[in-house]
Amino acid sequence: MNPPRRLARPRRRAVVPSVGFLRPLHRRTAEDAAWRARIRQEPALRREYRSGLVLQLCVVGALVLSCVVLLVQSLGLIARFQKIAALSSFAWFLPIVIAGLGLVALRRFLRVVSELRALGRDAR
Repeated sequence: MNPPRRLARPRRRAVVPSVGFLRPLHRRTAEDAAWRARIRQEPALRREYRSGLVLQLCVVGALVLSCVVLLVQSLGLIARFQKIAALSSFAWFLPIVIAGLGLVALRRFLRVVSELRALGRDAR
């Protein structure tokens, strides 16, 4: 057995596989196509999936609406925080966090709407 040499070149490491969130994988599109075909074939599954999407649409829509209301109210609080000199540097923190969460919820809402439309298109 040879002792490891300090000056020898290090072994090459295996290349990290491509990450799936950067571009869609082919397997994912094949699974989606199989899922769409299964939904077209089974009307009971299509009804259940549609009702799940509608429920999700209601919940996420309520979340988006509550974020909008909370954002408006927090913008109203900024005037009060501006009067207090110690809190003026943190006055915009709450509205920025609420707006970020609202945008994430809005993105999910729009994705569910597009899924619901695609489901309606596939049923025809």
